[in-house]
Amino acid sequence: MLRSKKSNGLFSWGKSLIVFFGENQILINLTTLGNYETKSPLHSISNYLKLKNIEKEFKRKTNGL
Repeated sequence: MLRSKKSNGLFSWGKSLIVFFGENQILINLTTLGNYETKSPLHSISNYLKLKNIEKEFKRKTNGL
């Protein structure tokens, strides 16, 4: 398991990235944090698109495309 958290920006937006490694799986959770580390529902679509891009790149590199 890897866990990373970074706060940045004028309005204290941050990101929390958690990665679990299984035998045949990798599970990734990306959450945008607001003030006082509250989860922001406003960024869920953006986070989803970022995770889909990570999945696409991972598949491309592992399948040799």
